[in-house]
Amino acid sequence: MQLQYLYFEKPRFDSRAFENIITRNIQATANRYKDPANIISDSLTRILSNYNQRVKLSGTPEYFRSVKLDEVERIYRERMKDAGDFIFFIVGNIAEDTVKQLIQKYIGSISDDKRTESWKDNGIRWPEGRIFKEIPVKMDEPKSTVFIRYNKIFEYNPRHDLTLEAITRMLKIKYTETIREREGGTYGVFCDGSLSRIPVSKAYVTIYFDCKPDNAGKLSGLIYEEIENFKNHGPTKEDLDKVLLAMKKEREEALKRNFFWESVLNNYYLNGLNVAADKNFTRIIDKMNIRQVKKVADEFFSGADVAEIRFKPIED
Repeated sequence: MQLQYLYFEKPRFDSRAFENIITRNIQATANRYKDPANIISDSLTRILSNYNQRVKLSGTPEYFRSVKLDEVERIYRERMKDAGDFIFFIVGNIAEDTVKQLIQKYIGSISDDKRTESWKDNGIRWPEGRIFKEIPVKMDEPKSTVFIRYNKIFEYNPRHDLTLEAITRMLKIKYTETIREREGGTYGVFCDGSLSRIPVSKAYVTIYFDCKPDNAGKLSGLIYEEIENFKNHGPTKEDLDKVLLAMKKEREEALKRNFFWESVLNNYYLNGLNVAADKNFTRIIDKMNIRQVKKVADEFFSGADVAEIRFKPIED
């Protein structure tokens, strides 16, 4: 609490500490693009944001050399001079009376500039339609990385959120069976999805894997094939039961952790949704069935924008 107060009221801008931070960042980024993982990461950031200039990459020596302490201080003080628009989340094993006294002392005494602000939509969107890019990258190990993302404007609600999570988990099971075990094409396939409300209600599903360069086309074809099969037929009962059981067990464990309750508060204030309520988890999970999952999968994947980016080794 003391540190929280100092962040607002008495920030320290030490020139020696600043120079040390800049020097470390210059050294860290000097050889950054010798690592193919960094090339891949920055390339994906640029492509998936449709090359929006508001999206910052990880930084270069030239960028860090351009940063000035007086400008850092000016921006910091301008943004932090008003605590009135801040929301503080406090979770943990602490008595309510105790934390209330600390809040009154350390947060209640922070300056308030009486201004009212809101978030701004910077217009960062994914590329529309279906795009394919193949990018050569110099790497020590000759392998290809295949990255596929589905994006779509999609209604934000807890049923969609939980169903998309279940879908990505079941797709991962299928990709393990086909691409890893049957084809022996990769050590594993990463599959993830997310649903968000701000700045627009949207969802995405991401799939990526590493493989031998000659197998990239064949294996990416299997990715799309499995999605079409899922849209048309839905999951097996075995896969659905396995995933729902795992989600319930993970939920039970999460209820004991501070990070879960912090996310509950954050979600409530950002989206007006109490994800801790039974109606927003337990009742949805208990009623989820093959027909419902198939319906959501078809609604999302049909007509979604698709970006496939393959990174291949530079040939000598």
